[in-house]
Amino acid sequence: MQPIFTIFSCVFAGGLVAISLNSIEPYSYFYYNSVTVMMVIVFAVSRIQLKWGIIVAIIISLTQNLAMIGFGLMSNKLAIIAISNYVFFVSAVSALIGTFMVERSLRQNYLQSRILSIKNRDLEEFNLNLQYMVAVDGLTQIANRSTLDRTLTIEWQRARRKREPIGFIMMDIDHFKLFNDTYGHQAGDECLRVVAATLKDCALRPGDLAARYGGEEFALVLSDTSLEQARIVAERGRQKIMEVAISYKKSAQAHVTASFGVASLAPGSRRHSGPEALILAADRALYRAKRSGRNRVVVDGEPDSA
Repeated sequence: MQPIFTIFSCVFAGGLVAISLNSIEPYSYFYYNSVTVMMVIVFAVSRIQLKWGIIVAIIISLTQNLAMIGFGLMSNKLAIIAISNYVFFVSAVSALIGTFMVERSLRQNYLQSRILSIKNRDLEEFNLNLQYMVAVDGLTQIANRSTLDRTLTIEWQRARRKREPIGFIMMDIDHFKLFNDTYGHQAGDECLRVVAATLKDCALRPGDLAARYGGEEFALVLSDTSLEQARIVAERGRQKIMEVAISYKKSAQAHVTASFGVASLAPGSRRHSGPEALILAADRALYRAKRSGRNRVVVDGEPDSA
């Protein structure tokens, strides 16, 4: 818009000068002096930038002096010409200073708004990163224990409202301490990451969650899942861990295996007072799986398989 304001101001001023050339005294003085007033008003209203304002002031000044000297307007009144130029110069400088102050204020406001926007964006990113760090286990990059407890509580309440069963699986890497002692902590950490990624693939639905329970123990929350459905998911996870085939020469299978405990409860029952009962049932099943030989899936409430 700045070039448009510049052209408009010059055309407007040229029109006033043309009118003054074709007017008789004293009206020619009025039209001529109105150019200065017009310039100040246009500068104030349009908020023209400083560089364009200087261009307008120079063009108007040249036009006026050309009219006064070249076309004989006030040619015999040098004092009036000098005074008129002085008034125009002072007015132009004042108007340009005002234009500069307005432009600087607008630029400062814009920069401050940009800085504030950048700071807000950085703060939002920091908060998101902080929330991520709080919710996710740093080593395995899946949900941590606090997220597991929070999610399990939410899913338990939802299952109670809808009268649906909720499945819960606890998994423990077999002989992980011996694996860590044999291959070192870096290999142990890599084993945990691989197992966590494998279990995460088993939590496919919106209400499902794979989490690190603690140490080498992991857990799966399965929304609206019966005992048999949870067992199938656990068996699929056990098979996937075996297929990954993390080398472990001291294991009977020559690679890392895991034991699974499976439980499923309907929160509507009075004896199931909270999600702690679900965790306890899956933990009991996991203990039985480890006691009966490891690398197997044991369902809470069912007899141990041979």
